[in-house]
Amino acid sequence: MQLSCNLCPLCGAFEELVQHLFFECMISNFTWNLCFKWFGVLTTQHNQNLQHFDQFYMLGLNIKGNKLWKVMWVAMIGSI
Repeated sequence: MQLSCNLCPLCGAFEELVQHLFFECMISNFTWNLCFKWFGVLTTQHNQNLQHFDQFYMLGLNIKGNKLWKVMWVAMIGSI
């Protein structure tokens, strides 16, 4: 009998829930911090997907720049 594991595949310490996997896991959180650091952004991260996505809007960027910034969010989610 094979049991399925419902622990986070990244850290293996908590249940694999969307909120944990993408925003609360220490591995994904570290990855998000690297992304923000790479772009020179200082921010506090939300742990809910819609609020996290919404924070990927920059007042100083034009429409094209903000679209690219949101593409970065989608790419990060896909990578995690």
